[in-house]
Amino acid sequence: MVPDDLAGWQSDRIGDGRTTLLTDGTDFDIIYKDAAQQTRSARFHDKATIFSRIGSSTFAGIVIVYVFYVGDSALVGEGDPTFVSEQYTFQLDERGAGVAALSQQKDAIVSKSALMAAPCSPDNG
Repeated sequence: MVPDDLAGWQSDRIGDGRTTLLTDGTDFDIIYKDAAQQTRSARFHDKATIFSRIGSSTFAGIVIVYVFYVGDSALVGEGDPTFVSEQYTFQLDERGAGVAALSQQKDAIVSKSALMAAPCSPDNG
């Protein structure tokens, strides 16, 4: 159990991190800046399996992206029995602005669960 003085919302100390949802209309990818300030693709660098659920054809509303890392992915480590699941939920308006939430579960030597939320905006650059 978590001691009372550590319970509640905690800063993740990745204040300048960035998560980007990419899509070609069919396939999705999550691009993120990790704690080492490296930009990574969940699909291509980390060999994640990604599933998505779209609220509407315009991507306005709710977009949910599920990311799974198992065993030999770059994030988990070769031969490691670790399993990581992430659910990204984006609630967006027609421009792509809104809020993003990440629920993450790690089953590893030290298991952990995390919930993070942040405002999001369309990337115009």
